[in-house]
Amino acid sequence: EKDSVFTVARLISADQQPLLIDYSYFPLMIGRLLSSVDLTSDIIYTQLELFGYRISHAIQRISAGKATREEAEHLRCKMGSPVLVVKRTTYVEGGQPIGYSRAVYRGDRYEYVIDLKRHANGMGK
Repeated sequence: EKDSVFTVARLISADQQPLLIDYSYFPLMIGRLLSSVDLTSDIIYTQLELFGYRISHAIQRISAGKATREEAEHLRCKMGSPVLVVKRTTYVEGGQPIGYSRAVYRGDRYEYVIDLKRHANGMGK
């Protein structure tokens, strides 16, 4: 049981069309807390903060990919279609990882936007 994980798989839609599949993984003790939460509508990390976990930061990686057979079925696209893959590890204060997620977005329905600011001295922080 020490190595067991609690897995949450959610299909998120927008305008009644599938947009992404989110697979989230948590230690089993956190899963026990989450099992009492409505995971179809509640934001998981907000709930964890309500349970007393102090989330400090996350590391997110974004890459291109191709839809697997299973992903294509859920996202209603062709197998091998372009997808955006977002992997995130979330940490609590003290540097302990609390969760890992892998989200697969339909490449033709999602756009990732970053607003880049330039500081007066030309150097970012």
